Amino acid sequence: MGQRLRRPGVDELSLSVIEGVEDALLVTDRRLGVIAWNSAMEHLTGVARADALGRDAETVLPFLREAGLKAHLKQALAGQVVVTDEFPYALPSVAREGWMRARCVPWRNGAGAV
Repeated sequence: MGQRLRRPGVDELSLSVIEGVEDALLVTDRRLGVIAWNSAMEHLTGVARADALGRDAETVLPFLREAGLKAHLKQALAGQVVVTDEFPYALPSVAREGWMRARCVPWRNGAGAV
């Protein structure tokens, strides 16, 4: 399953589910710091999990800012599910580019709080 690096707030069961998802997936905290990053995200972006964890999502993936995803992430943090249209992405530092669609979903604890 690869490195099990994580930030506080993500338990082992959640990490197992996140890693098992075939889609590229990241989880952020309220300040939009990356707390989980699966291997599909590593493959898509070329950014290693260890290089993403603990950093601001927009710093790791500058195209998030360009695509206006910060507003969508904040909506998810407010409890809403947001799905975007396709948008272009580029990561010149790792020579990657393409198109993606984002689905921003609130991460809830056992009590249902975001």
